[in-house]
This record gives sequence, structure tokens and C-alpha cells, in this order.
Amino acid sequence: MPPAGPRRRRGRILYSICVLLFAIGVVPLLWTSYKLVTGSRESLELTQKQMQLDKARSLSSQVGLYVSSLRDHVSAIARTLEIDADREPFSDRLARITDQGALARYLDAEGGEVGGRFVYVSVRDTRGIGPASGLDLQDPDILHWLREGFSRGLYKTRMTSPTLVSTSLDEPVIVLEEPIVAGGKVLGVVLAVASLQPIRLMTAESGERGLLEVYLVDNRGRLIAHSDPEKPLQADMSSVEIVRLFAESGQQAGATIGFAIPAEGGARQMLGTYRAVPDDSGWGVIVQVDEETAYYDAIELRRQSVILVTIVTALAVVLGTLFAGQISRPVRRLADGARRLAGGDYGTRVDIRSENEMGVLADAFNQMGEEI
Repeated sequence: MPPAGPRRRRGRILYSICVLLFAIGVVPLLWTSYKLVTGSRESLELTQKQMQLDKARSLSSQVGLYVSSLRDHVSAIARTLEIDADREPFSDRLARITDQGALARYLDAEGGEVGGRFVYVSVRDTRGIGPASGLDLQDPDILHWLREGFSRGLYKTRMTSPTLVSTSLDEPVIVLEEPIVAGGKVLGVVLAVASLQPIRLMTAESGERGLLEVYLVDNRGRLIAHSDPEKPLQADMSSVEIVRLFAESGQQAGATIGFAIPAEGGARQMLGTYRAVPDDSGWGVIVQVDEETAYYDAIELRRQSVILVTIVTALAVVLGTLFAGQISRPVRRLADGARRLAGGDYGTRVDIRSENEMGVLADAFNQMGEEI
């Protein structure tokens, strides 16, 4: 007799059925879930980026228009004083402004032309003398920039100061200066301290009641306004990655990127948008949101998909075990009967009651034993 070959490794029916059920039930579900979650996240990401970009664009435009209107009003005062400057001594015009209290209308929050945007307005001649109206602010930084503005005005240079924080008002302000020039000669300067409180209100309203984190920074990365009123003004935000990228962009562009913020328990993954204010201030609007908040629907869909796949996989294993048992038990009985029959026990019979092929095979086996 030829030598017997190596014994073939036999698999179990249970494994085959489980693999089959996994292939036709779990794999398609996994693929469908993956495509749904990926598509949902991509759609949410595109929508979120567009929404943040629109929000940043809108707020930056509002801020630009507000600061421009402040600048225009200060310029208008200077241009008005330049009219017919050769017909009347400039000192007489300043005296008449003082008598009439003409500068007060720029401070009237109810009916003034500028709606209370200015907290201090002054017109000075080249000696530094002239009418003033508004609050007598003694903040060192404000006084410094008022002096700086007056000095620059004497050289026909207009000025807008960096963002300052008035401790007495507890709000951000800027100092504006415009020279008064007639016939090529400097007659004086217009100085104004303007409140940026309306910008803080604009920013707070843009925060969507805490859903978004919106803030405005100057060209040094200092905080001008934030959707969270508890954030301290002039806080240094330059170390935040999105602010750093805005500064590196030359403060001339807008973009939406992902970045991380250090936090307890690990870094928070954020989606942020920066947009430059459309003027020469160098200010920028930042809109950012936690990715878990931005992609909540996609994350929830993924979680539910994982649960569903886990349930289907467990169900496939249970059903596979049950079905395999229905097949493997009769097979084992037939195999045991065949071994006993081959060993000479010709009275061996198998009791398998089944209406399928296993029952037919059992009947054939018993008939074979009878004939033997």
C-alpha cells in the first residue's frame, strides 16, 4: 500500500458559517457606516467652515466700518475748521466753539451725530490750547497717546493709537488725531478718545450664545473684544496657534484651519477661522469652535454605528453558533457511526430526524448498515 499522505487539517463548520455571516452581514454594514460617517463629517465640515468664514467676514466688515466712521468724524471736524480759515483768526473760532459747547454733540449718546462713540473730543491750537468736551480721563496710556497725537499733528501727520484699556471706563478705547491745515500751515489738531464698547457688543452677539468663540485681536495679538465678557481685555493671545497663523499671514488674508489648544486632560481640537479687518489697523477677527461641538452629529452617528455593528456582529456569532450546531451535530453522529461500522459493529445505526439533506444521508447510512 502506498504510504498515507499527511493528514489534512480540517476546519470547523462553525468558523465557516461565522465567516460567511460576517462577510454578508457585518462587512456591508461596516462599509455603509463608514461611508455615511465620512460623508456626514465632510458635509458638516464644509458647512461649518463656510459659516465661520461668513461670521468672520461679517464681523470684520462691521468693525472696519465702525472704526472708519470714527476716523471720518474726526476728519470732518478738522475739515470744517479749515474752511474760511483765512477770514477769521483761528483763536476766535476756538473761542466760539467753547462758548457754544459745539463739541458736546459728539458725546451725546441719545441724539448726537456719532451716537456716543466719543468719550472725549478736543480741538487745540499749536500751543496746545483749545476747547475740550467729555470725560477727563487720567489713564497714563491715554494721556501719553494724546500727547503723541498732538506732536504728530504739528507735523501734519494723522494718527490712530493702538487699542488701549481705560481703567476708569473698564472698556477699550483708541485715540484719534487729525491735523488742521490751511494754506500749507498747521493751525491746530483735533484729538478724540473713541470707545470701542460697540465692537465688544458686536463680538458678543456673534458668539451664538456660547456655541462659537469669537474674538478680535490687534496687530500685537492683544485681545480687543471677546464673545465671553469675562475674558480680560488686552490679554495676550499671540501664543494661540490661530492668532499666530493670522500674524504670519501678513494680516491680509482669511482662512479656516484645524489647530489644538492645551487643556486639562489633553489638547482640545479646534476648528478656527481668521479674517483681517479691511483697513490698515492690522486687526483680525477669530472665530473658533471645538471640533466635538462642530461635528457633534457626525460623532454621534459614528458612535451609533459602532453600537449597531457590535450588535450585528454578536448576533452573527450567536446565529452562526446555532446554525453550525444544527449541521455539525448530525455530522458528528454520522462520523461516529461510520467509525463504528468500519470497526465491525454492523449493527450501528444513527438516529437523525431531519427533513433536509442530513436526514436523507442518515437514512442512506442506516440502509447501508442493514445491507451490510
